[in-house]
Amino acid sequence: SNMAYSKNEKRYKKLLCTVDLTKDFFFSYSYHVMRSLQNNLCSHGTGHFLYETMFVWNEFLTRGIRNHLKNTLWTVALVYGFFKQVKLSISGRDFKLALIARRSCHYAGTRYLKRGV
Repeated sequence: SNMAYSKNEKRYKKLLCTVDLTKDFFFSYSYHVMRSLQNNLCSHGTGHFLYETMFVWNEFLTRGIRNHLKNTLWTVALVYGFFKQVKLSISGRDFKLALIARRSCHYAGTRYLKRGV
């Protein structure tokens, strides 16, 4: 029924609006931040890759469109964690160093709650 659908839609919209996406979430159009460096170096670049569900916080929300379109080019994977990039100069050589720390959406609780007493 449309009334039940509307109730659920309002509920989920309210839940989504409570999430502060401006703090600690990051994404990249050109680099798959949900994957490890090893996996990114070994990928073949087909345009379609599997989301690593452990670190993609919007995987469930984008699953329908990704399955329908059979690719991930129209969706952006949101990762929760820390990202920092700095420019360094050592012995006259300039380079950029990036640190990416990702928080799992499957184990999002505190260490105390996840491991027990």
